[in-house]
Formats: sequence, structure tokens, C-alpha cells
Amino acid sequence: MKEGQEQSLKALRFLVATRILDHIGVSMYSQYPKAIAELVVNEYDADANYVTVDIKPSTVVISGNGSGMDEKDVREGYMFLGSAQKRAIKRTPIYHRLPIGDKGIGKLAGLGIANRMEVRTIKDGTGYAFQIDRDHLEGCERRGKLKEAVLDRAPIPFSRFSPPAGAAPGTTVILTNIRREVGHMEQEKVLAHLAREIPLGPDFRVVVNGVVCRPTHVDAKRVVPVDFRDPVCGWVVGSIRIAKTRLAKGGVLTTVRGRVVGPPSYFGVNVSSLRHNVASLVTGTVEVTGFDPEESEGAAAVIKTDREGFVETHPKYRAYSEAMTKLLHEIFRELEKEYDDKREADKKAKVDEAIKRAAEDLAAYDKLRRPPVGAGAGLPGRRDPNGIPLRHHKYLLPGTHRDGESGNGDRPANGKKPATVEEVIEATLGSGRLRFNDVPYIIRQDNLGELRPECQVRREEHPAVILVNIDHPAYGQAVEERCVHVTVFRAIAGALAATETDSSKDMYDYLDDMIRFQAGRMKERKAAKEAGVTG
Repeated sequence: MKEGQEQSLKALRFLVATRILDHIGVSMYSQYPKAIAELVVNEYDADANYVTVDIKPSTVVISGNGSGMDEKDVREGYMFLGSAQKRAIKRTPIYHRLPIGDKGIGKLAGLGIANRMEVRTIKDGTGYAFQIDRDHLEGCERRGKLKEAVLDRAPIPFSRFSPPAGAAPGTTVILTNIRREVGHMEQEKVLAHLAREIPLGPDFRVVVNGVVCRPTHVDAKRVVPVDFRDPVCGWVVGSIRIAKTRLAKGGVLTTVRGRVVGPPSYFGVNVSSLRHNVASLVTGTVEVTGFDPEESEGAAAVIKTDREGFVETHPKYRAYSEAMTKLLHEIFRELEKEYDDKREADKKAKVDEAIKRAAEDLAAYDKLRRPPVGAGAGLPGRRDPNGIPLRHHKYLLPGTHRDGESGNGDRPANGKKPATVEEVIEATLGSGRLRFNDVPYIIRQDNLGELRPECQVRREEHPAVILVNIDHPAYGQAVEERCVHVTVFRAIAGALAATETDSSKDMYDYLDDMIRFQAGRMKERKAAKEAGVTG
């Protein structure tokens, strides 16, 4: 041949090594729930309404009452790997389903967990059977430097059989010689996987070892509808459910043609930064029609080949993820606020109850340690400039007068009897009432800020007030540790001890005495309660 001349040779053809079955089967479908689900999906696309899955240690049988296959279907459809013929069917003839298989390789999912797959199918009263056996395939013609077995040169036994009279159409796949790596196959795992990933319903039932597979249901306290159109990814429709109790595995599932793609996701939300673990309450499912590979012929796929997720760099997925991230952020903010409000209300209720109990204990302590001494009682450490112990008068409300100081004897100018502090306290709701060292107090909660003390005593007010600073972190911690009564008593007792004494030693002695007294009261209450229960 002269220089520069070209001579046509026999056209090239791809040779496919049998190892491709490892790439398609073992690499993509080595998890038995997923492999079984792929074979169930084939029955869904074949218009079956009933599929049984029987799992035994050495055998798995998947049988459905779909349309079945004739010889042409087997030769030109089933044996055509990677074909999108199924997607050419816009709707199935009986149930008008959108076929959810699209890669043309799920049919070989059984070879991910078994070395031998037998298919028996009936259509129009005729049955066909064939077997794909990995050991048999390895014994076929070999080519190449490594002398590898060539898949398209491997004959696969194919036969016709006469089914029983009146046999319904359908297909059965029998998996044997289960791969050792698969291990023990658990029925519950298969049920859970199918319930999550397959569009189950009245027209498509699946039974695993006699147990009906039912769609998972989460009891929700609220459902957030999802229905928007993004200019890039198209319509997004579904719902997000806020569960009543925390879920073992939360997140939103994404479906295309009703079939789940990938695991549940929180998209771009950093759930570890959320308070109260609110992410574990969020679940849901949304359908993204714009991810359908048939929407735009020749466009890059959004769904990964193994359907374990999406191509996250794809513009459609990025747009979808950003929209869902924004939506979930809003939901999480609302849930955090709900939990904050609930915790705050719970804390206030518990502190209020503790205030009333502390007032009872302090009143009992005051009565026990201070015998009556006329009109008032001496305060430890409190004396006037002459060294005489201070005593306290009975306070009246501002604007009233003591006996003999009003224009009408013991009544103000309006003729009404002045209200005593005790009467005001009695009329005050949601507060503790306490007379301590002959001084009546109202004890109430207030929001003084996290940096202010746990408790303040304001004797200058009329009536005198003890403020429990509900903002102080000690009370939130007390709720968590279930010691609110002790914490509130200690705070009030400490504030009173500081007010009623002049030295640190006196204050700590006074406080220690009160705490010991309260501990004894708590022990007595516990014993009385136990005696009441057992008696």
C-alpha cells in the first residue's frame, strides 16, 4: 500500500468481558435489600399488582403477576443491557404507571448477591425459561491479553415450556448459590427497605415471607406542604412531616417517578448546630419531576447510575438543594422556638411550685427558731446604733396610715380600712407568701437577666419582695437535673441570710442552718409519701 493511502478494514465491535457483571451486579447491588428491591421494581414496571418475596438461607425467589415476557421480549429487551426501552413506554397499559426503572441494568441485580439467577416467565399462555450462571459464563470463549471470558460469546440456555392450563402471566426470578459475602438475610431489613423505596399502595402489594409490606407511617403533629416551582429544577411537590416523637433516622426523601433516590437528607443544613435535636423530628418525601431523565433527551443525568444519590454538581440538583435548605432552615427555626417556649413555660411552672414550697419551709423554719417576743422579733446581727436588736413593724401599703396617723383614727380620708400586706399577698396569684423575722414578703419570679444574681431581696418596697431571677442559668440546669425545689430554696435562703446578717460568718451559719432544716423537711415528706404508698 502506498504511503498516505487508507484501506478499510472490518468494522470494530465492542467486546464485553463477563467481569462487567461484577461491575453491574456485585459493585452496585451487593446489599441484599437493594438487590431484591430492584427485582421488585421490574414487576412494578410490568404492571404487576402482587409480588411475593421468599427468602431462605440459600435461595431467594421473587415472583410477580405482571405482564410476563415472550421470546422477543427476552431476546430484545431483557438481554439488551443498558437499554432505555422501558422509558419509551410513557404509561403502563393496565395501571398507567410511569416506569421507574431506566438504566436497563437492574435486571441483573440478582447477580449482586447470587452466582446463579434463573428466570421463568409466562405470557400469552407460553412459558420461557433461562439461566444466567456465573460459573458457566466463565467457561465461554476467551479473548485478549489476559484471556478473559467474553460475555457476548457466552451461550445462555433458553427454553420454552407449557405452563399449567389457565396459568396467569408473570415472571419469577430464582436466586441460588448465594454469595458468601451477603451473610444472613433478614426479613425485617428487606421489608423496611421496600417500604421506604417502593411506591406501595392498593394497586401494588408486596409480601415478604408471608408478611405484607406496608408503607411506613410517621405520626405527625404537623404537616408542612411542599409545592413550588423552581426555574431550574422544576416542580417540587410533597410534604414534610414533623413527628410527635424523635425518629431513629430523620431527613427528607427525594423521589423521581415515585421511587426513592438516595438516602434521607437535610441538604445543606448543619444539623449538629441545632438546639434540642429538632432535626430528628423532621421527615418527609418530595417528588422532583425535573430530575426525570426523559424530560430532556441527551441532557446530563441528575441521578447516579446506582440510584444511591444525585450528581450534586448538577445545576438542577444544586437549585433543588438550595431551595430545600432554605425551607428546612425555616422549619428548624420554628421548632427551636417551640421547644424554647415550652422549656421556658415548664421551667417557670416548676420554679413557681418550688417558690411556694420554699415559702412553706422558710415559714416553718422561722416559726421554729424564733419564739414570740411581743410585737416583733430580733434579727441575728441586726442592731441599732445603741446596740439594741432591731424589730420590725407591721407594714401597710403605700398611701395608707398606721393607727392614729390618719385623719379618721385608723382609716384614710376615703373612709376605707387600709389594706395590710397580708391581705395584698393573699390576693396575689402565682406567688409565694412568707413572713420571715416578722417581715411579710411576696416571692415572685422576674426576668432580671442571665448575669444578675439568682435571687434578690428588696426590703425597701412595700410590701417587701423576694425576686427569683428566672433568667439565671441555675434554674434551667435545675430543671434538667430535677432539683428545682432545692435550688430555689437555696437561692431564697441565701438572699435572706445576706439581708438579715452583718458578717459573712453569720450569713453562712444562718444559711447552713436553713439548708439543714429544709433537708430534714424533705426527708420527712419523702418518708410520709412512702408510708402513704405502702400503707
